[in-house]
Amino acid sequence: LQAYFRKMHHIGGVEALDASENSRLEGSARQVVAEFDSESGQLRLLRAEDDVVADFKRDESSSRLRADTLELSCQGAPPQPQTGMAFGNVQLTVESSSAGKGDPGSASASWPGRKELTAERARFTFRPDGQSLEALDTVGEGKLVLAPSSPRFGERVITAGQLALGFDVQTRLETLRGLSGTQVAFYPGREAPPGSVPQETSSQRLEATFDPATQILRAVDQIGDFARAREGPVER
Repeated sequence: LQAYFRKMHHIGGVEALDASENSRLEGSARQVVAEFDSESGQLRLLRAEDDVVADFKRDESSSRLRADTLELSCQGAPPQPQTGMAFGNVQLTVESSSAGKGDPGSASASWPGRKELTAERARFTFRPDGQSLEALDTVGEGKLVLAPSSPRFGERVITAGQLALGFDVQTRLETLRGLSGTQVAFYPGREAPPGSVPQETSSQRLEATFDPATQILRAVDQIGDFARAREGPVER
C-alpha cells in the first residue's frame, strides 16, 4: 500500500473514493503517507499533504474540506477515521439542499443555504462508525459565514478566538459556540435599500442552535460584555 501511494504521488497525486447506499466520500491530495500497526498491519494514521480536498455527500447534505495538510487517526478493520487535524488554509463548506425551501417572502427564506468555516488549524472527531463528522473545533481564531438562500437577507459573519461546531449524523450543523471573544456582523441583503450598512455585536461567548432538518437558526445567545458597535463599514 505504501509503495502504491508513492507510485501515485510520482504521477501527480492520489485520489480516494468510498461510496455506500446513501453516502459518498471522495478525496484527493498530491501526497499521502500511511502508517500501519506493526503487529496487526491495520492502518493507524493517514497523512495527506498539498492541495487536500475531501468531499462528503449524505442524503440531502454535502460538505467539502480543504487544507494544506490533513491527518486522520483510524481504528478497526476495515479502518474507520476517529479523529483528525487539518493544517493551513482550512476551509469547511457545508450545504443542505433542504435549506431555504418555502415562500421567498417568509422567515424561511432566511435559512442558511451555505455555511463556510475558515481557520488556520482545526481538529475534528467522527462518530464511532466513521461515517459522519461529529464535531469540529478551530485551534485559534476561526470565521464562520452563514449565507442565506434568499437575496433579501444578508450574510452573518461570526468570528471568535475559537469556534466549536457540532453536527448530527448527517453532518448537518446542530450547535455553534464562539469562545475567547466573539463578533457577529450582520450584512444587508442584496435587495436592501441603498445606503444600508452592516451592524456588529460583540461578546465574550456565543452559543447558537440550529434545526438540523431545516437549518433554521433556532436561537443565538451572546454572553458576557455584550456590546453593539456603532453602525458603519465592517470588514468581511
